[in-house]
Amino acid sequence: MDFFYLVNRGFSIGLIDVTPGENLMKEKRSLVTEGYNKCNTYIRQLQEGKLQLQPGCSPEQTLEVK
Repeated sequence: MDFFYLVNRGFSIGLIDVTPGENLMKEKRSLVTEGYNKCNTYIRQLQEGKLQLQPGCSPEQTLEVK
């Protein structure tokens, strides 16, 4: 439903309605941590010269793709 439809019909939305719950925040932290760990692994592989290059890409381009 459209937000303005709800407002015009007498409904209101408060901060508590749009504040993420603890489970969502835990999942978000988990996903962000996992993403950072992946990135750090790729950066470490690049620095050690072990990053498997994408066809036609330089090491830096491969890192950007991954």
